[in-house]
Amino acid sequence: MLDSKIEVTLNVLGDIDMTYRLYHFGLCCRNLHKSLDFYQGLGCELIKIFDNEVHRVAFLNTGSKVVLELIENPLMIEEKYFTKRKGSINSISLKVENIYEAYKDMENKNMRIVWKPKEKEGIYQFGLLDEEGMLIKIFNYIQKRTYLSCRPMDNEKVMLKELCLLTSQYEKALALYETALGLTKKYVDQKCSLRNRVSLLGNADESVNESAGILIKEIPDIDNENLKGSFITERERQHVLKYGNGYEHLVFRRPLKDNSLDEEWIEDPDGNKIHIIYDLSL
Repeated sequence: MLDSKIEVTLNVLGDIDMTYRLYHFGLCCRNLHKSLDFYQGLGCELIKIFDNEVHRVAFLNTGSKVVLELIENPLMIEEKYFTKRKGSINSISLKVENIYEAYKDMENKNMRIVWKPKEKEGIYQFGLLDEEGMLIKIFNYIQKRTYLSCRPMDNEKVMLKELCLLTSQYEKALALYETALGLTKKYVDQKCSLRNRVSLLGNADESVNESAGILIKEIPDIDNENLKGSFITERERQHVLKYGNGYEHLVFRRPLKDNSLDEEWIEDPDGNKIHIIYDLSL
């Protein structure tokens, strides 16, 4: 049962649109100052910093309609927090209008719920896990907030394009993100083999260029010796050997630097892989 105070409050909302909107990606960091320097250096703009006396949280405008959340929590990076990957991914967050109806919806769909709706720091939220153990937060605000909304950036320096997830459970991953959560399939890589399918999913009413999405990439679920002969890159193979499946990298688009460089791979201060794609259209 939900807390009676929360349930009464939520039921007052009545029947509201049950759309699940991709809202922000959360990354943990050891040092918020260093991480802010890095992502602001890419071109992201600071929206707001919160300090709740446990850890500091910063929200960044990414040029798309999905916010990047940085959570200063060094211990979380060193432990296997909700994921098979030892790393700094914290969560994927989706916003709904009615958290109680969303909770009942996820219950009816037999999702892996890890905590029931609760009130914390101005929001109601509950958590569930995807097939690779990735934490998904479903939330809404107790009071309307506009200061965390992404807005068009004047400089057009950067645009967050996608969060890449590797999975050996491709069909189940699509069933969660596309069917259960209602994200729209924006792109399917028809050139991939049946063992390495790729789909990009995002908010239903946004184009690929306006809102970042979740890239689901299939990888083989086979033992380590056989990974050498599979259709994945050496970088992905090393990732699987070290971490297992799950969060793999973030993709940003930036204006083209020069004619000789159209993409590059870099790492943030906590070792997260960042794929930069240089685009003539920006």
